[in-house]
Amino acid sequence: MAQAPTSLEQLEQLKDRVTRLTTRCTRAQVTLEAARQQYTEAVADATAKYKTSDLAELRATLVRQEAENTQAVAEFQRAVDEYERFIVRIEEALADPEAMATLVEAMTPAAAPVVEATAPAAAAPTPAFAHEDI
Repeated sequence: MAQAPTSLEQLEQLKDRVTRLTTRCTRAQVTLEAARQQYTEAVADATAKYKTSDLAELRATLVRQEAENTQAVAEFQRAVDEYERFIVRIEEALADPEAMATLVEAMTPAAAPVVEATAPAAAAPTPAFAHEDI
């Protein structure tokens, strides 16, 4: 049969318990202070970047920016698709002289190169398209 701890033993157990609790409290205080500092920095950062630290306004800004990004990606996708179609037309034109003539006619006059018979052979060839066409 276990005997009840003496008063001295109880005091030692309680002292150890208080020491452990004090350590836990100190850790919690350090964590809390770090969280407060992080919050203060986040508020300052949000205010500097978005002119507000209001969470609802920041969420609305995020939703708006995500929609803008989605639209920008869609526009870029369309541009890449158009560029790919242009490259396919060029590749087809390179294989077929009639397609080349059609392609050159379809391009703006400023983009079509003027090739003179007296042009020096060492001159760099002018592309048959302007970067704006791509």
